[in-house]
Amino acid sequence: TVWVSGLRSQQFWNCSSWPFLAELEAASPVILGEIQQAAHRFATAYPYLTKEGTWQDMFLHRGHEWDADLCASMPKTCRLLLPELPTRPGVPYATQYNEEVVIFRSEPGASVGAHCGSSNAVVNLHLTLTGGNATRLRVGDEQRQLRDGKAVCFQDSFFHALEHGDEGKDERISLVIRVMHPELTAETYGESKRTDVVSSLSTWDRADSLGLEVERLRREYRKLAAAVAAPKVAELHASCAGDVCASVDK
Repeated sequence: TVWVSGLRSQQFWNCSSWPFLAELEAASPVILGEIQQAAHRFATAYPYLTKEGTWQDMFLHRGHEWDADLCASMPKTCRLLLPELPTRPGVPYATQYNEEVVIFRSEPGASVGAHCGSSNAVVNLHLTLTGGNATRLRVGDEQRQLRDGKAVCFQDSFFHALEHGDEGKDERISLVIRVMHPELTAETYGESKRTDVVSSLSTWDRADSLGLEVERLRREYRKLAAAVAAPKVAELHASCAGDVCASVDK
């Protein structure tokens, strides 16, 4: 675990620190519907942590890049999330695992062993979409019952585990956003010379970083718009007559 000194540590956090979560909670049925349409993309999640049963994942945003194909299948979800990441613009990433979006799925009987994340500079925003009534999350010495349509927020550096009870009949699907610690700033790194992502903090420039982030957002919006528009254009060309298509092309 990469430890950044000076950051407050607590097992669970008040999710109101991330206001966009309320909008995600309200959109839970829409997000769940899009995920279920893309369910063929689920893959086995961290098999060395799975003690029993089925635990799967699907990454929507990883390595600071969005999965364009998956966003094409989940356009409303991506439109909600894309403007919110990074959550600390102008702050150097501590690790590659800052600011990820992953969707987890488990089946009744699944047991995920205790594990901790990459850094104390990461907080997990865990929004359960379905199957929460039979699923319990333990972080440190505290256990929480998951609830459909509600988020719990916890620090990734604490050991955490998950149990999806046999009493449940439904799969459990959760949208998890791994964000930077809300108190992390460039100054937090103190005399450190580098992070796992930034090779030289002494030459890192905040204005340049923000400028690159603006350009990245523009690129991602263009890719998302193109991915969403492509099926509609193809459908239009397939359904229209030759003369009409020619006028559309012009």
